[in-house]
Amino acid sequence: MKMKFKKHWTMGRTISQKFNTAFLQDTNKLNKFNIALSNKFQVFHDLLNGEGTTVESNRKGIKEAITSTCHEVLGHKKHHHKK
Repeated sequence: MKMKFKKHWTMGRTISQKFNTAFLQDTNKLNKFNIALSNKFQVFHDLLNGEGTTVESNRKGIKEAITSTCHEVLGHKKHHHKK
């Protein structure tokens, strides 16, 4: 007798976020994105100067700055299903 077991993922998998990068072709959106991103990195840089931080915390901070800026300015990519 053979038994089939369902696969249970032990590690939590996160869904990658796809942003609408087509908006970056518009110069107004591109300028707005660049300004917002530079402001986030300026705040992040000011926080780093005061503390001794690790590489992992720096990576998380950079990732959070980029994803939050993309979410605010660009928005998520819309799914178009074929009929």
